[in-house]
Amino acid sequence: MNTDNEKLKAMSNKVAHVLGHKLHHLSRGQKASLNKALGDAFDRHDGDVSTITDDEIWGAWQVMQAVYPDDVVELLEHYHATR
Repeated sequence: MNTDNEKLKAMSNKVAHVLGHKLHHLSRGQKASLNKALGDAFDRHDGDVSTITDDEIWGAWQVMQAVYPDDVVELLEHYHATR
């Protein structure tokens, strides 16, 4: 396994540890928004996952929720598939 894959796996594990069950049932837009915010944090830390704080991960979650709140996603699901 190369170093980049190891870093990405470490990031995925850390995000799963911090956010846990919240990662289930995200819409496509929510996933894209969260991935973008987490990717930005990963880049800011030059891929050093050990320096990314739980608060930064929660911040990425909060940004995603501000852009794609659950209640809006649920409303949209009544009109078309978003997951």
